[in-house]
Amino acid sequence: MLSLLLPLLLAQAAAAPASAPVLACDKPAALPAAFAGWRSPGRVPAIGKAFLVEARDPATVRGLAVTAVSRPGRAALVPIEIATAGTYRVALSEGAWVDMVQSGTPLPSVAHGHGPRCSGIHKIVDFRLAPGRYALQLSAMQTPQVRVLIARG
Repeated sequence: MLSLLLPLLLAQAAAAPASAPVLACDKPAALPAAFAGWRSPGRVPAIGKAFLVEARDPATVRGLAVTAVSRPGRAALVPIEIATAGTYRVALSEGAWVDMVQSGTPLPSVAHGHGPRCSGIHKIVDFRLAPGRYALQLSAMQTPQVRVLIARG
């Protein structure tokens, strides 16, 4: 029986796409001081403190920019108040499209990157912001919830 299955298993393994090996993490990565609040999320958005964002059907989120509604997946809109001008880093636990919106206009990001390996930070997007009110717009979310941290860079 094994002699009949072995060629089938070998053919199946050869047809499978190669993927990068998944490296295990022995311990969580050290984080820069700006991300110290990453590991204990709350529910209230605050600069320097991680919070959880619930993903919803984009059709039910009022105020999303048209581009966010057209992206496949779920979305969220989080009001943010910036008191001090500077570069702010938006860190996410999962993949999503990140926009910082002011007065209905998405602002350009100034950098993109990933968090340290084994940190739980999947993506980081930087924005230069002046004092004022903004909306953090997340779209193309594939998970029901995303951890977010906005840190002054």
